[in-house]
Amino acid sequence: MNWFFATGLAALAFFASLAGTKAVLGFMTGRAIVDRPNERSSHTGPTPTGGGLAIVGVLIPVWCAVAWMTPDAFPSALVISTLAVVLAAVSWTDDLR
Repeated sequence: MNWFFATGLAALAFFASLAGTKAVLGFMTGRAIVDRPNERSSHTGPTPTGGGLAIVGVLIPVWCAVAWMTPDAFPSALVISTLAVVLAAVSWTDDLR
């Protein structure tokens, strides 16, 4: 893989993750989808949840782009992407409960 492409892809993923996380957290805060502190919490005020959705939403296409550039990595990227989606679904379900 070309270093220029890899660096550009990493920078794009970084900035897309930042922007996506800000958007998701704003959306969650606006709809009061937040964790309320209790005796076991490390935070003292309501904290928005779901910021990881943006990161997973950015990483899946990045992994697909890497797999496209390096065909030998395609099976691994498919497994990693599938597991990431499963983990995101479980984490999101946990956040809502």
